[in-house]
Amino acid sequence: MNVHPFAGGIRYNKHWKNMACPSQNTTRVAVRDAGPRLPGLVDRALGGEDVVIARDDDAAVRLVPVSDAGAGTRPIVGAAKGVVLFMADDFDAPLDDFSEYT
Repeated sequence: MNVHPFAGGIRYNKHWKNMACPSQNTTRVAVRDAGPRLPGLVDRALGGEDVVIARDDDAAVRLVPVSDAGAGTRPIVGAAKGVVLFMADDFDAPLDDFSEYT
């Protein structure tokens, strides 16, 4: 392990591939060392830090928080009330171009 002068003093292995430029908040851990440290690594990932687990000197897995983006995707009834300000009286009338189909 070395301390890279451009990585803000973060420890990294210079032989790890797939890691072109280590960022300032990156924690890299070998698979064999990740098991006992997993709760702490999860806390770091939840805190916004980039956590990478490497196998055989290659970045293998990145821990990322699960977003709650899918949690509130159900439509809210009445959420668009007042949005449509004008609707023509014949809005749902058949179009002349489709008269042969009716």
